[in-house]
Amino acid sequence: SNKKQATALVDLLQHFKWRRVSVVYTNDPYGITLRNAVKQELLIREMKLQTELMIEHRMLPDLVAPDMAKGWIKDLLYYNTRITLLLVQPEWANCLLTAAQEHGMIDSDYGWIASTAVTESFLNAYGDD
Repeated sequence: SNKKQATALVDLLQHFKWRRVSVVYTNDPYGITLRNAVKQELLIREMKLQTELMIEHRMLPDLVAPDMAKGWIKDLLYYNTRITLLLVQPEWANCLLTAAQEHGMIDSDYGWIASTAVTESFLNAYGDD
Protein backbone atom coordinates (compact mmCIF):
# COMPACT_ATOMS: atom_id res chain seq x y z
CA SER A 1 0.00 0.00 0.00
CA ASN A 2 1.04 3.62 -0.37
CA LYS A 3 0.98 4.05 3.43
CA LYS A 4 3.48 1.22 3.88
CA GLN A 5 5.63 2.52 1.05
CA ALA A 6 5.61 6.04 2.54
CA THR A 7 6.61 4.67 5.93
CA ALA A 8 9.48 2.72 4.37
CA LEU A 9 10.69 5.75 2.39
CA VAL A 10 10.67 7.97 5.46
CA ASP A 11 12.32 5.20 7.52
CA LEU A 12 15.14 5.30 4.98
CA LEU A 13 15.45 9.07 5.29
CA GLN A 14 15.48 8.81 9.07
CA HIS A 15 18.06 6.01 9.05
CA PHE A 16 20.53 8.18 7.15
CA LYS A 17 19.60 11.23 9.25
CA TRP A 18 18.39 13.18 6.23
CA ARG A 19 16.15 15.81 7.80
CA ARG A 20 15.14 17.73 4.64
CA VAL A 21 13.76 16.23 1.49
CA SER A 22 12.12 17.32 -1.74
CA VAL A 23 9.32 15.38 -3.40
CA VAL A 24 8.61 15.04 -7.10
CA TYR A 25 5.25 13.46 -7.88
CA THR A 26 2.72 13.12 -10.65
CA ASN A 27 -0.82 14.36 -10.12
CA ASP A 28 -2.37 10.97 -10.78
CA PRO A 29 -3.91 8.79 -8.05
CA TYR A 30 -0.59 6.95 -7.50
CA GLY A 31 1.50 10.10 -7.13
CA ILE A 32 -1.00 12.08 -5.10
CA THR A 33 -1.84 9.38 -2.56
CA LEU A 34 1.83 8.46 -2.10
CA ARG A 35 2.80 12.13 -1.74
CA ASN A 36 0.08 12.67 0.87
CA ALA A 37 1.22 9.62 2.83
CA VAL A 38 4.87 10.75 2.69
CA LYS A 39 3.92 14.26 3.85
CA GLN A 40 2.02 12.78 6.79
CA GLU A 41 5.00 10.60 7.78
CA LEU A 42 7.39 13.56 7.51
CA LEU A 43 5.13 15.66 9.71
CA ILE A 44 4.84 12.93 12.35
CA ARG A 45 8.63 12.62 12.50
CA GLU A 46 9.24 16.38 12.40
CA MET A 47 11.21 16.20 9.17
CA LYS A 48 11.15 19.05 6.68
CA LEU A 49 9.60 18.90 3.25
CA GLN A 50 11.89 21.29 1.42
CA THR A 51 9.86 21.63 -1.75
CA GLU A 52 7.37 19.75 -3.89
CA LEU A 53 7.32 19.48 -7.64
CA MET A 54 4.10 18.30 -9.26
CA ILE A 55 4.17 16.92 -12.78
CA GLU A 56 1.00 16.82 -14.85
CA HIS A 57 0.46 13.10 -15.45
CA ARG A 58 -1.35 13.65 -18.75
CA MET A 59 1.84 14.91 -20.36
CA LEU A 60 3.84 12.21 -22.06
CA PRO A 61 7.48 12.11 -20.94
CA ASP A 62 8.71 11.39 -24.46
CA LEU A 63 7.01 14.56 -25.70
CA VAL A 64 8.20 16.84 -22.89
CA ALA A 65 10.68 19.37 -24.17
CA PRO A 66 14.10 18.87 -22.59
CA ASP A 67 13.94 22.49 -21.43
CA MET A 68 10.83 21.71 -19.36
CA ALA A 69 12.55 18.84 -17.53
CA LYS A 70 15.63 21.01 -17.04
CA GLY A 71 13.37 23.70 -15.58
CA TRP A 72 12.05 21.24 -13.01
CA ILE A 73 15.61 20.33 -12.03
CA LYS A 74 16.52 24.01 -11.77
CA ASP A 75 13.59 24.40 -9.35
CA LEU A 76 15.09 21.66 -7.18
CA LEU A 77 18.48 23.35 -7.35
CA TYR A 78 16.93 26.68 -6.33
CA TYR A 79 15.75 25.08 -3.10
CA ASN A 80 19.19 23.55 -2.53
CA THR A 81 17.72 20.07 -2.78
CA ARG A 82 20.09 17.26 -1.88
CA ILE A 83 17.67 14.39 -1.29
CA THR A 84 14.72 13.89 -3.62
CA LEU A 85 11.94 11.34 -3.50
CA LEU A 86 10.67 10.34 -6.95
CA LEU A 87 7.01 9.41 -6.54
CA VAL A 88 6.43 9.01 -10.25
CA GLN A 89 5.94 6.37 -12.90
CA PRO A 90 9.15 4.92 -14.43
CA GLU A 91 9.03 6.95 -17.65
CA TRP A 92 9.04 10.18 -15.62
CA ALA A 93 11.97 9.00 -13.51
CA ASN A 94 14.03 8.51 -16.66
CA CYS A 95 13.12 11.97 -17.94
CA LEU A 96 13.95 13.65 -14.62
CA LEU A 97 17.17 11.77 -13.96
CA THR A 98 18.45 12.55 -17.45
CA ALA A 99 17.89 16.26 -16.81
CA ALA A 100 19.43 15.95 -13.33
CA GLN A 101 22.53 14.37 -14.82
CA GLU A 102 22.88 17.26 -17.25
CA HIS A 103 22.84 19.64 -14.26
CA GLY A 104 25.41 17.69 -12.24
CA MET A 105 22.87 16.35 -9.75
CA ILE A 106 23.87 12.72 -10.16
CA ASP A 107 26.87 12.40 -7.88
CA SER A 108 27.76 11.84 -4.24
CA ASP A 109 26.28 15.21 -3.18
CA TYR A 110 22.75 14.17 -4.15
CA GLY A 111 20.43 11.32 -3.32
CA TRP A 112 17.51 10.14 -5.45
CA ILE A 113 15.11 7.72 -3.83
CA ALA A 114 12.61 6.09 -6.12
CA SER A 115 9.18 4.71 -5.35
CA THR A 116 8.23 1.10 -5.90
CA ALA A 117 6.91 1.73 -9.42
CA VAL A 118 10.36 2.90 -10.53
CA THR A 119 12.39 0.26 -8.70
CA GLU A 120 10.18 -2.59 -9.91
CA SER A 121 10.50 -1.34 -13.46
CA PHE A 122 14.27 -1.21 -13.07
CA LEU A 123 14.38 -4.74 -11.70
CA ASN A 124 12.19 -5.98 -14.54
CA ALA A 125 14.43 -4.33 -17.12
CA TYR A 126 17.81 -5.28 -15.64
CA GLY A 127 17.19 -8.16 -13.23
CA ASP A 128 18.37 -11.70 -13.73
CA ASP A 129 16.11 -13.96 -15.77
